[in-house]
Amino acid sequence: MYKTFFLAATACFISLFASAQEGLLLRNNTTGKTWTYKKGSIVTYIKSGDEGYSTEKLNDLIDTSAVVLGEDTVMLASIAGIKKKSTLHTLTKIIGMPIMLIGSIMIADGTASIFKEPQSGVGISSFLLGAVIFTAGCLPYQLNLKNMNVEFRGEWTIKVYRSKPSPQ
Repeated sequence: MYKTFFLAATACFISLFASAQEGLLLRNNTTGKTWTYKKGSIVTYIKSGDEGYSTEKLNDLIDTSAVVLGEDTVMLASIAGIKKKSTLHTLTKIIGMPIMLIGSIMIADGTASIFKEPQSGVGISSFLLGAVIFTAGCLPYQLNLKNMNVEFRGEWTIKVYRSKPSPQ
């Protein structure tokens, strides 16, 4: 019984790590730095001729020239730019959320204090302090993501990659 369980667990472990990794590989043409988007990750991109960026999940890799982003099939040659999201963006947005909540509560408390005791300056100062804290919490959302230009003769080159982990 234990031997069967051990063999099944080993087979699951091997199949999990033996599966091929797939995604998009971006390489900087001047520095050689690379950035990858694994299959299933979120990609923010703009196609040539489009006005704004789209954010979609990388669902499938059709071949070396096309991918499925969301429900649309997108040719790699039609992608003009990709915005790179760093850990700093994610971390600062997570920190900014409770700061905005605290600022909102202080704004509401200050507004209630202004109506309750209009002669006191406590409500106005609480309101203003809440507005400053709320604004500080909003700042991470104003940070722009790094734009990687992948157009023809752009700074970055984009291609599909498929690799298998090395056997041990």
